[in-house]
Amino acid sequence: MMRRFLPIVFVAVAMASAATLDAQAPPQSGGAMMLSAADMQRIAAASPGLNAGVKSIDAGAHVIDFWLESRQAGAAVSATGIVHSEITEIYYIFSGKATLITGGTIADAKPIAVDVPAWKGSSVVFNTPTLGGPFKGGTPRAVAPGDFIVVPPGTVHQWGPIETPMLVYFIARIDPSKKLTAGYVNPALAAKP
Repeated sequence: MMRRFLPIVFVAVAMASAATLDAQAPPQSGGAMMLSAADMQRIAAASPGLNAGVKSIDAGAHVIDFWLESRQAGAAVSATGIVHSEITEIYYIFSGKATLITGGTIADAKPIAVDVPAWKGSSVVFNTPTLGGPFKGGTPRAVAPGDFIVVPPGTVHQWGPIETPMLVYFIARIDPSKKLTAGYVNPALAAKP
């Protein structure tokens, strides 16, 4: 049975709004955007062990930005927590098991420069206010494939130990300030097989 850490209603609403918009056309065109299980497998296969932009769209009131992220077991667990002041992140665990720590506080928070292009030639830019620094407290949660985690703006978060050789997860970032880049489609998805 799939574990859920936050009410699935929030995830369903956020994902439904993302799934009804077309990455190739403006929202008013009536199109739809979809990130299928096959798309997620294609991106994960095209970017093994890497991070990559997947798709992003201007959804009218906000930008929704989908990413693939991977983390290897054995990497040092950071003592630095991060917090995004404007965006909500929704994590979907695709494969692997790990501990995600959410909540707590950051001592002496400083801006973190995350406005860099995505990996593998992506034109997606992560340009939203983010702070980081040594953190304490928080709630550790074991996560596994199929889990959704909602991280609202202002919530400190950081990965703890990765229990499997690789953790692969997708992130939907909801940006009401529209500072994230809209209109990106990863080249691995541009040409359907």
